[in-house]
Amino acid sequence: MPEPSAPGSTITVQSVVRNSTLIFGFQLLTKAAGFVSAVMLANELGTVRFGLFNYGFALTSLFIPFCDMGLDVVLMRDAARHDRNRTAESLAAVLGAKTILGILVFLLVLVVSTFLESTGTESFTVVLLAGAVIILRTFWNSFNAVFRSLNRVRLEAMVFTSARGAEFLVTIVCVLAKSPLPTLLAGLILVNLVAVGATFIFIRFRFFLVRFFFSPAALASALRESLPFALTTIFVSVYFNFDTVLVSKLIGNQAAGIYRAAYNLILPLMMVTAAVTGAVFPFASQNFRSRPEEVAGIIHKSASYLLLAGTLIAVVGFMCADEIVSFLFSEEFRSAGTCLAILIWFIPIVFLTNLFGNVLGAMDEQSFVLRVVIINVIFSVTTDFLLIPRLAQNGASIVTVATEFLGLCLLSYRIRKTTGSILEKHLLPKLACAAALTAGVLALTPHLWLPARLACGTLAFLLVAVSLRAFSARDLRFLLGGEKMIQSS
Repeated sequence: MPEPSAPGSTITVQSVVRNSTLIFGFQLLTKAAGFVSAVMLANELGTVRFGLFNYGFALTSLFIPFCDMGLDVVLMRDAARHDRNRTAESLAAVLGAKTILGILVFLLVLVVSTFLESTGTESFTVVLLAGAVIILRTFWNSFNAVFRSLNRVRLEAMVFTSARGAEFLVTIVCVLAKSPLPTLLAGLILVNLVAVGATFIFIRFRFFLVRFFFSPAALASALRESLPFALTTIFVSVYFNFDTVLVSKLIGNQAAGIYRAAYNLILPLMMVTAAVTGAVFPFASQNFRSRPEEVAGIIHKSASYLLLAGTLIAVVGFMCADEIVSFLFSEEFRSAGTCLAILIWFIPIVFLTNLFGNVLGAMDEQSFVLRVVIINVIFSVTTDFLLIPRLAQNGASIVTVATEFLGLCLLSYRIRKTTGSILEKHLLPKLACAAALTAGVLALTPHLWLPARLACGTLAFLLVAVSLRAFSARDLRFLLGGEKMIQSS
């Protein structure tokens, strides 16, 4: 039976540290599985058909925000502030609305794919099936919002990892059996249908009775509040997926396959910022008015650690980009090394923009975040049309990094104005020194076996960072005992 209604769980700094670790753990497992399956798919399909596979997901992803309309962000923000009865009502309304919106979005994808692709072709089928997969995956955002607001991240990890593990097994079986793309996508649809249904039943019987319903009045009320989040998600989806569609249509599926091979290498690294942001968001939402100094402190610490991790990844990845691509992919993907050397600088930037954007949303600053995203999407689409015809997939890579950097500048201004600071004092010079020395070490070891070279670069960076106190024993104590550290700082 469900547990009785009770006030929402109190989220402390220690909870943030613990939940970040848990989220990172299951993100590591699921992203590693996704990474392995993506590499296997790329080598099995080749550049052209791998480009078609990613084109299908990129095209349908442009419409997926209309399944959500910002409702999940509002659900997670408000659930951290309200009791379980209110959370149950909100979840029921969101799931009901998402079902109706999902059906409408699938019909929209059908219409668009009819104009862009010939009916009955493999491209047409891939687009439709990819759309169904992504629509089903959007339900996980609602479930995750509930788990995090209830401070039950351990359960989220268990359920989410199981679902992604099943997807991984289906992908591996289809690759080994050399199944056609429609068969693989149909398997992913079946896995997500079962997983979504099972999770709904679990929440209903473990926490609260969720009565699945659709209320036009409740939806209209929720959409008024979620509109800034919805528009933000829509515009973010455009500048994260439009470039792949444009490369496919202006240059060809082969170029799109090369671009996405590099892109798929950096996407799993987003688990780092996802883990931190996923834990910080409900804490900031619950406490930014009553405990502003603690919220500012956790933002400050999180940003510093994310930038340190992102810089390490960017420097090592940049110096080893060609070797990484050659190590993982077949010869026809060789030119993806240039894309990776550019795209890897997206990582330290997006680590911070993801944190700052989500935290501002948690503190009811979503209108400002929306304005930043609108500026980003205008810049991204404009420069994509200018650079992709000239530089193909490399142009798309440059635009991705430049767009994120523009957003970082704008969000940093707002965070500094809101919380008083962004990063630990003197952190940037220390990281620059660590990056330069690490690049030097890697430049002197070009003939080492790739895993050994990556290990040398990582070790060199960490040794310099610790020597310069960019990361110290004090920081380690914070990660092990978050609340005490904040109070003593």
